[in-house]
Amino acid sequence: MLNDLLKLFPEKAYPLILAHDPDGLLNEESVLAALNGRGFTLIHEADPAHLRHRAENSKPFSIDTPIIIRTENLLNTLPFDLWQQGHHISLGLNTFFPNLTYPVLKQLTPNQIWRLGQSTSPFKRVGQRGTMDFVLIIVFELDLSGIETIEDWVIWLSTYHQNWDSSLLAEPTHQAVIEPPPGELSKQPHEISAVFTLLVFKLRILPT
Repeated sequence: MLNDLLKLFPEKAYPLILAHDPDGLLNEESVLAALNGRGFTLIHEADPAHLRHRAENSKPFSIDTPIIIRTENLLNTLPFDLWQQGHHISLGLNTFFPNLTYPVLKQLTPNQIWRLGQSTSPFKRVGQRGTMDFVLIIVFELDLSGIETIEDWVIWLSTYHQNWDSSLLAEPTHQAVIEPPPGELSKQPHEISAVFTLLVFKLRILPT
């Protein structure tokens, strides 16, 4: 994912790049380091006056010291003179993960997104439930083949809550991931269902 993103910022090609980045992909440390290594300076200012001040201090724009102005808003909301001079780029999670569901991806932190980006995405669209399954396997290391008992689930859920945000598992639409695995768990479906309902409820109310 990093290499694909950096292709949008070639060295010594544009003195000024305007990046529509609503998902904050340019905020990740490895991206910032790579862009800095290519000579780019990133400007991100929500206040128009501050943005104007920093842009003016960066002039004259040059391919030797290129500037990236990052904004979560549409590029046509930027000052017209910057909009006219700049090379326009639109970034987004949908660009890099076209077959995964956007609302699920929006729940992830930047570090989790980049961990997801190190894997091969599904070749066809998988929907919300499939996206949650994929994320839990790739990002949160949920290995169903190694979970055969309630104790296995409790251990994984404890690790999950300690290390990652619990919002994905708390989604009511994600029952598929917390269904009991085959084996001894399937012998007591009603008891297991109650246990997992309680576990998910605890994940919802515990502080993150």
